Amino acid sequence: MRTLLFKGYFADCVSECRFKLTQSIQNRLIDGAHLLRDTICPPGLWWKLLNTPYETRSVWSVLKHSNTPPFEIFLSITDLFSGDYHLFERLYIEAHYEDLLQRQQNDIRRIEREENLVIPSELSFERFTNLSLECREALQMHRPLTIGAAKQIPGITPAALLILIHHIRNLLNTPSIT
Repeated sequence: MRTLLFKGYFADCVSECRFKLTQSIQNRLIDGAHLLRDTICPPGLWWKLLNTPYETRSVWSVLKHSNTPPFEIFLSITDLFSGDYHLFERLYIEAHYEDLLQRQQNDIRRIEREENLVIPSELSFERFTNLSLECREALQMHRPLTIGAAKQIPGITPAALLILIHHIRNLLNTPSIT
């Protein structure tokens, strides 16, 4: 989002007011995330606040792993955010999806590292029952030579590429590039 915002601002598509407002929100989110990561509560306090037996951990960690509704957690720590529930809600979402986003970033890096992996010419894509029919047909029709070439085929998803990489590495009995 930041890159798009900067590009839009410097191309005169985003007003200075909107640009400054968005920057302010981003800065508040960054500061709020640091605050939640740095605020450590002992187990007794978590029990008292949420009636949940957490060990000593940061508020950020509780947000990541808690099934407690965000508003209940917010009511327990509202003084940290001067009552700004909208900021807290954004941070709750950031914390809750942090691990998933990290996994997706790792998948993207893996696909990039494996772009030169050669796809064996004798490989039958029909065997990949865990790929959608559309992916199998596209791979069969285009017969890409490498993972990088497969990545360029419309309809081939990152998940499909990861399945393909895993299968080829198992077939070749070689470890992934790290």
